Amino acid sequence: MTITVVLIGTSSAGKTSIAEAIRAVSPVPWQISGIDTFLALAPDTMFAVPGADAASEGFTWVAATVDGVACWDTVLGAQGLGFARAVHQYWAASAAEGFNQVIDHVLFNSVMAADLTTRLAPHRPLYVGVRCPLDVIDERERQRGDRIIGQGRGIASHVHSYVPYDLEVDTSRLTSLEAAHSVLAAVDAAGLTA
Repeated sequence: MTITVVLIGTSSAGKTSIAEAIRAVSPVPWQISGIDTFLALAPDTMFAVPGADAASEGFTWVAATVDGVACWDTVLGAQGLGFARAVHQYWAASAAEGFNQVIDHVLFNSVMAADLTTRLAPHRPLYVGVRCPLDVIDERERQRGDRIIGQGRGIASHVHSYVPYDLEVDTSRLTSLEAAHSVLAAVDAAGLTA
């Protein structure tokens, strides 16, 4: 049986760092990919400019307020949902072909979450909620310089609402390496071995 670990959280929550730490410390070979892996392949027309009047059929950033702070929520149009389904299909196919994988994902809505869980169900995935306080997300976005500031905050209010987690980690309290060890312990405890 292959192992599929799905790290779910906002942009800049620390998912990618945990995935890389898992690969570094585990004797098992891991494929790492995330929604950003595939978004980098998408044409610019898939994305509406934040604050623009016209919505995209792909991904649109909509002004929002979370805890009194202005931010951006992400809304998927028909193309965006189709894009997500294609990515989920890739991950399911990778599991079916025997690749152990760590998936770095953001769930924007319940339709997207239902598709992911349906496609991965035959492969017994381990779902991990990757959390951290909003001020930490805000600061990480500013430091990274490659994110829309406020994007993480905008989806934080709902990103953890769609899938029951097998494990949750707080990256403001754990290092990436500590979180990786927690994930690998959860993999062992669940009897998910390659």
